[in-house]
Amino acid sequence: MASAASKSRFDGKVAFITGGGTGIGLGCARVIVEEGGKVTLAGRREEPLAAAAKELGVRADYVVCDVCSNDSVDAAVATVVSRHGRLERSH
Repeated sequence: MASAASKSRFDGKVAFITGGGTGIGLGCARVIVEEGGKVTLAGRREEPLAAAAKELGVRADYVVCDVCSNDSVDAAVATVVSRHGRLERSH
C-alpha cells in the first residue's frame, strides 16, 4: 500500500500502459491509479483490457493497440491525447 506522502505522486498525470490488461502492466496501472493518476491501458485483446479498466474504475480507460504496428501505436496515442488532452513523458 502506498504511503500518504506518495498518494499524490501521480496526481494530474496521464499514463499510457502497453500490456495493461494483465500482469506487470496491470500492476503498474493499479499503482498509478491508487496514487492519483489516470491510465489508458493498451493491448491487442479487448476483453482483458475492458475487465482491467472496469476494475480500476473511472480513472482508467483502454484502447486496443498492436505495438508491432506503428500506425496502431500512433492511433492509440492520438486517442489518449484526444481523451485526456495530453500524455506524460517518461523521464
